Amino acid sequence: MKPGRILLVLAAMVLPLASHAQTRILIESSGGAEAQGLAGVVERCAALALERAGFEPARAGGVGEDPPEALLLCSSSLAAGGYELSLELRSAAEGQALLAEARLSGPLTLDLDERLIEEVSALVALSGLEPGPPPAPRPAVASLPGDAAPR
Repeated sequence: MKPGRILLVLAAMVLPLASHAQTRILIESSGGAEAQGLAGVVERCAALALERAGFEPARAGGVGEDPPEALLLCSSSLAAGGYELSLELRSAAEGQALLAEARLSGPLTLDLDERLIEEVSALVALSGLEPGPPPAPRPAVASLPGDAAPR
């Protein structure tokens, strides 16, 4: 393959990826030692709700990643068979303006994950954030006319 064609193929693969970035939302969870298991459920449900809404969920500690556009702060606690959750969606810009918030509480039941997913979806809808275009599919690498077939 000629050098010019190699650059053309590489550009066709890389340029669509850079121009179709999704809006990233960083999920941060906090709570007491008794609520660690609940915090994990909250994070997974929040990530699922964000993905369904077209956003890219991110977790703290991502090395080399683009900065998020928003923060989803989740605080959880457990008491006497029940839970209390505080969800805040904030701008990641300086000052971290509050975009939307919600509080959930009740007994621990099997529908907790459904309630969390619905609540995070509602928060995103209230916030006015736009997910951005979905990532572009990677183009198939095809041989260009005049390329010699591998032997």
